[in-house]
Amino acid sequence: MKARFAIGLATLGLSALLFAGCSDSGTTPQEHSEFEGYDAWNMVEYTNAPSAFLGPAHQGSNPEYTRRIFTNADPLRVDEYPEGSIFVKETFTHDGMGEFSWPDAMGLLAMVKRGSDYDAEDGNWEYAIVDENNLDVLDSGADLGSCKGCHTNATGSHGQDYIFAHPYQYEAQVADFDDFANWHLIDTAQGMDPFLGDAHAGNDENAVRRIYKKQLAANPGQAGWGYPVGTTILKTVHDDSENLIGQTAMVKRGGGYDEANGDWEYFMWDVGNGSIVAQGALAGCIDCHGAANGGGGGMDYVFPHSGDPFNN
Repeated sequence: MKARFAIGLATLGLSALLFAGCSDSGTTPQEHSEFEGYDAWNMVEYTNAPSAFLGPAHQGSNPEYTRRIFTNADPLRVDEYPEGSIFVKETFTHDGMGEFSWPDAMGLLAMVKRGSDYDAEDGNWEYAIVDENNLDVLDSGADLGSCKGCHTNATGSHGQDYIFAHPYQYEAQVADFDDFANWHLIDTAQGMDPFLGDAHAGNDENAVRRIYKKQLAANPGQAGWGYPVGTTILKTVHDDSENLIGQTAMVKRGGGYDEANGDWEYFMWDVGNGSIVAQGALAGCIDCHGAANGGGGGMDYVFPHSGDPFNN
């Protein structure tokens, strides 16, 4: 069966434990026809990045899971959404063969804007857990688990009318790279590399380059989506005595950060003191990584690596 992709519940905030057996007495479960064809709606989010509100909800603390959000509404509204607006969130991962995989529970969630007499005090939103296979509503209500409590945070710069702002732009912090040695080592190369030239000690026959990927299940090949926002790849370069002589990274920042060049942000370290000395849409990095865009030469500005199951 062809896997369906989407993602709703305008980003964030519900815990799996809080969902179990939780339903509002005023719930009005709807037929699955409301969600038919949602994957043809406007996709407003595609991310595996953490956020200030997500926490463990929607597999937010598991970097191997990706989330997509679709809506039949205008995601850039600055006032209340009209009745009938729907947001659908899908949380998924991939196995080593690239096959789509749901979490054990709540892979597909939704928010539907009901009439003015549904839950006027809190935006008239109905929250729903949806069956991933037939789109039937498994449970729904105006106060389902911690949905409403989290979505009250969608105000100001964070969103409006209980809907978080989309698209999300992930700004990596220095501490986000601290544990890179525990990420997935997807490639190791030693010696000179004429393609690199001076970059990454490509002209040093003793240099050892290692590539780490934080989210191994981040798949750039699915329907041409590219890497999800938050994808983080880091490269170290050591000399023949294992002294660190270079460290760089690229992070999918998203949100229109540098749309012309894949929305990637690049980082360079001073290995002497461990500080980041340059970051941004760095021209030198873009000039090189722009070659990694199909034809066997990589995907979405990332070159192939033998240990990456989706880009090798």
